[in-house]
Amino acid sequence: MEDTTLVIILMLLLLAGIMYWSLTYFINGNNSVKPIVDNTILDSKNSKPRSFRLGKGMNKVESLAKLSFDQNNGQLFTNTEYLSMGAMNMGYIGNTSWSGVLAILFFMGLYSMSTYIAQPNIYALYGGGGLCLLTGLGITYLIKLKYTESVYEFIRFERKTGLVIFPIGNGDKHFSVGIEDVELYTSKVSSGKGVMHRVAFLAPKKFPKTMWWQKIYTVSFMPRTPESAQILWTEVNHYMDKTKPIPKGFYLNWQQVMEDPESDQELKKSTLTPELYAQAPFYDRKNGKYLDKEFW
Repeated sequence: MEDTTLVIILMLLLLAGIMYWSLTYFINGNNSVKPIVDNTILDSKNSKPRSFRLGKGMNKVESLAKLSFDQNNGQLFTNTEYLSMGAMNMGYIGNTSWSGVLAILFFMGLYSMSTYIAQPNIYALYGGGGLCLLTGLGITYLIKLKYTESVYEFIRFERKTGLVIFPIGNGDKHFSVGIEDVELYTSKVSSGKGVMHRVAFLAPKKFPKTMWWQKIYTVSFMPRTPESAQILWTEVNHYMDKTKPIPKGFYLNWQQVMEDPESDQELKKSTLTPELYAQAPFYDRKNGKYLDKEFW
């Protein structure tokens, strides 16, 4: 009997290991920024309006008609083709880190129920069954995350096409809307010990009909004040307006790329685009002045 029990334990541990590896690979495997294959704008036939309500603490940011000054914004990546806003989805990473524990607990529940066969014990049966049920719900939630969340939530604003491209699920697919169908919201959150800071979210006004789980997208920009959020959103909207030159607030970022000693020439060209690279310099860092140039 002891040998049989030992074999069962070893088999369950083996299965737990296999499940742990399979679940972890399924959820996080090939989890990188995916290329954008289709950037066709959503039409009324294939889209549905946003169906969820935003929380009371969410404050909508309005774009200004014009900027009174340019801010040196180091929190956005841009060149003459596109602008990128996004962040690492730490909530996704934190939740999926439980996959291994859930797999082990699930098989512990199976083992507990299996002991009922050799020696009937109602507590082992119901305890193991309850453990399997709870961990099964957790595993189901992680599988749901696979199709509704992304580790890398990068939203791309394309200047030439006028489209804003959002990732779907784990980034395998995307959907595109016009800048007029995107809103920026900020909210205050606590980081512990009474310290409050602002976070920013992008909320599309419409989603694909096939996207059954609508969401808002967290971005790395952390505005210190409502005014700084308004300036940033104004710069983004001006960037997407092809009748206006690209805001000068981005010139310093370009110059920093050009002067980065750790990047070679080819990397700088691919980052800025060859056309923009050829027009350097962009900013006089020694005197802290923008150069008298315009980029379209």
